[in-house]
Amino acid sequence: MSSQVGSAQQEQYAVSGYPSRLVGRRQVAEGTMAFQFERPRNFLFNAGQFVDLAPRGPRPDGSDGLTHTFSIVSSPLAEEIVMATRMRDTAFKRALSILPIGAEVRIKGPMGSFTLHKNVSRPAVFLAGGIGIAPFLSMLSYAAVNKPHPAISLFYANRYLEDAAFMDTLRELESSTENFRFVPTLTGGTTLTGDGRARLATSAQKCFPNMYPTCKARSAMSPGHQP
Repeated sequence: MSSQVGSAQQEQYAVSGYPSRLVGRRQVAEGTMAFQFERPRNFLFNAGQFVDLAPRGPRPDGSDGLTHTFSIVSSPLAEEIVMATRMRDTAFKRALSILPIGAEVRIKGPMGSFTLHKNVSRPAVFLAGGIGIAPFLSMLSYAAVNKPHPAISLFYANRYLEDAAFMDTLRELESSTENFRFVPTLTGGTTLTGDGRARLATSAQKCFPNMYPTCKARSAMSPGHQP
């Protein structure tokens, strides 16, 4: 009976949104903040999925009812739900930047199928840029403790080092996770031209001339992520 009740609650919250609270925030790169939320009871998700976030209650700046889609940064095994974003000058992000610790929010989801495949014999090549690192960090954090997992190579592009989010965490994962290769790329001040994601794909092909055509390459932006 209890499992049936829990399942019914999950279905209800998936539609209406899970209640949660803001428990912390920190800067993870220049102009980029990570927000930690209390993990709702019975909230389950797969690494790489995304949610809709909405502050609760009336807002003095008129941002009532606004929602924003975020990829989940944290692992499905983590005690908190972490989301990250570039802090641009929009109504929602202005409201988010001044949201007091303990403020109530609703989290709707999870959604999406942007997840790591389970075939451990098939390598994965991740191409990420800027805050597009969010779903990949969730996958990597989960893979670090969920073994076995496919061999993973992450190419992470930013213009400058100060723009690169979660670099310390990625370096720690590189040193502690088997079959994980981390290749950070900085494009600022170079003569490279063209689309950054295309340049990343070219770099991956050069590093993996034989393997790359058979790898499952992941885009730098998940379907649910909004910068």
